[in-house]
Amino acid sequence: MSSDKSLQIKNAIVSVLQSKPPIQALPPVARTILNRVIDTVISDNSSKFSNNIDNSINKSLNEIPLNLIGPNNPVDLVTGNLSADNLKDSINTNLGDSLSNSLSDEITNQILTKFLGEVPTIVKATIDINQLRNTLLEGSKSGVTTSIDNNLNSFSSDLLTNKILQPPSVDKVGDFYKRLGVQSGLEEVNKQFDQSAVNDAVDESKNFDTENNDNQDKLQSQTVGFLDTSSTFPDNEYSGRTETNKLATGDIKGTIVQEKTTDRILGVRLPDNESFDQPDNPYNSEYPYNKVIQSESGHIVELDDTPGSERIHIFHKTGSFIEIDQTGSIVKRTKGSSYEFVDKNDHLSILGEGRISVGGSMKIFVSGNANIEVEGDTNIKCFNDIEMEAAGKLNLSATEEINLRSSNINIQSTTFTNLKTDGDTFISSTGSIHNKSNSSMFFQTLNTLNLKSTNSMFFQTLNTLNLKSTNNLNADGSQIHLNEGLSSVATDATYANNANIGTIGNRKNIVIETIDNPAYSNYLDNFGYETEDSEIDEDSSIFLNNQKNVGLSIGEENFQPSILSSENIVSSSSTIIQPSSFLLKQNFVPDNFQLSKHFTLADLSSRAVVTKNRVRSQVGLSYGQIVFNLQAMALNICEPVLALFPNMMVTSGFRFAIRGSRNTSDHLKGRAVDIQFRNVNKKDYFNIAKKLAQNLNYDKILLEYKDTGTRLPWIHISFKVDNPRKIVLTYNNHRRISSGLVDLA
Repeated sequence: MSSDKSLQIKNAIVSVLQSKPPIQALPPVARTILNRVIDTVISDNSSKFSNNIDNSINKSLNEIPLNLIGPNNPVDLVTGNLSADNLKDSINTNLGDSLSNSLSDEITNQILTKFLGEVPTIVKATIDINQLRNTLLEGSKSGVTTSIDNNLNSFSSDLLTNKILQPPSVDKVGDFYKRLGVQSGLEEVNKQFDQSAVNDAVDESKNFDTENNDNQDKLQSQTVGFLDTSSTFPDNEYSGRTETNKLATGDIKGTIVQEKTTDRILGVRLPDNESFDQPDNPYNSEYPYNKVIQSESGHIVELDDTPGSERIHIFHKTGSFIEIDQTGSIVKRTKGSSYEFVDKNDHLSILGEGRISVGGSMKIFVSGNANIEVEGDTNIKCFNDIEMEAAGKLNLSATEEINLRSSNINIQSTTFTNLKTDGDTFISSTGSIHNKSNSSMFFQTLNTLNLKSTNSMFFQTLNTLNLKSTNNLNADGSQIHLNEGLSSVATDATYANNANIGTIGNRKNIVIETIDNPAYSNYLDNFGYETEDSEIDEDSSIFLNNQKNVGLSIGEENFQPSILSSENIVSSSSTIIQPSSFLLKQNFVPDNFQLSKHFTLADLSSRAVVTKNRVRSQVGLSYGQIVFNLQAMALNICEPVLALFPNMMVTSGFRFAIRGSRNTSDHLKGRAVDIQFRNVNKKDYFNIAKKLAQNLNYDKILLEYKDTGTRLPWIHISFKVDNPRKIVLTYNNHRRISSGLVDLA
């Protein structure tokens, strides 16, 4: 158990207890003793309390309800559907009040026993012991509850972001997801989910019927009636009805209207527990007023003149859209990241109310001056720290009142400190007042100076202490060693007022999540693809020289990147799903021909994200043989990868042979795909590749790092139905770095 965690628990409980009004109202002697006892008891037990909290959290993990577990591994870094908040809430529900009750009882008993043994009998008689017990019990429970909440926040976040491999203070979490029979902690949980997902995908691929009616209809469309080489039209969705777009006719079934309605963002947080929602979908079209353009990939433009429901709508296939409704209101939804650059001036005028809600961190930089003027009230609330620094002056001014309140207030000046008032000045303390100076100290007033403490008061200086009065100077004490005379009674001082401001409670533990920009490809990603999977070192040199020749130098040929970690992987899979021999006889199949349940021919050829090549006969293979190989890739590789990572995308599949090149790439034969993953960090690719290498049956897996284009790695996977070799390699800029997987990020 770390000392930082124990200290957090101690501070949370002690601060709550010592701030309770009944404890502050105790006689000074009793209050001093009790505060010391509280500090001692909590300090001695904070580590034990922390361990109890951790143990209870870990034991409750196996009670996580099934509704938190989706079709993918909930604790997986990339595809996990279990959030830190959901995990925390679930564990907290299972813990209930039992843990906080047991710990608060223990704290109360220890504090009360120790306190009653130390407080003088004459003082004890003035204290309501039952009231004190209830106060200690209430304060302890509040402090413990805060500690549990803080622990759950950090525990849930760390567990689901791989910062802890197993829960702290427990050697094994053998009962985690006990219903699955898992015996070796979270690593086994991951393996169980992965194996199950891959097995399901493989079983589904085994049962896939290549000659199903849908594929047969697509083949028939090549020889009967209107010839559409892609077999996209007529669309099955419009079979038996007019091909006028559904959105134009008012029929929303199966359209983006339903998609956008289901995908509305609700409950966007604002201060003071307020929130706002994405507006309802304004679609209300009637035929023939809505003019609709819909592209093959799913982009849609609507110009809607329906009386009373006039709209303009532009929709991107990813779900991003901009829509102007009948009132002139504009709703924009960006599924990726949003950028706006203004080369001159930018002006924004809002006549109504402005609202901004940011889920992560927000940074604002101003190179000139910043001016904020508010005619109403200004409220800034922070549940953690606020820092304000000025290289020049920091001025605070209020016409009516300035209130400062905290458990500790420190004021330091390197030159001098001025406190001036045109009225009275009050300094009040229920503890001790210390005045110390390394030079001179002056207290001067033209009227009355009152300093009062219910405990001790110290004036100390290393030089001269001056006490001066134009009238009487009064000092009173049990013994005063001055002139051995008796002074008159000192004038009674008035206590200072409380700060007219409250506090918002204890600090909150927050989890700051960084959402990376979505991955996309550009012309730089195309460069050098033809040598990417070569195992010949000479090809790496050729690639580097070509990069330099076009001005894309990526460093020296012999540069050795830093290796963070490495691992040799052994795959247990040996299943081979044979493609359909029916494909070997085909001279042409349309792009949308299903090779497997989720992948068409185009997905692995002409519509891959980066390389877009229609299948043709080459390198000694017929058209049908290459399609046959591509189906083997879809059934044996792509479907299991999709089951593990629904955010996968095929960046390159079939490629054309290049005259003058070695043409040894498996891509040329339809035996390889390159894959990347949407919204995944560079550092995550090592773990992804490891998971794929453990669960798939493959001929070769390459984890390829690069320093050009998007700079995101990719994973090359090749497969052949005759004796896959299961080779695992790591490359950097087309140069082999190591056998096995190596983490370079």
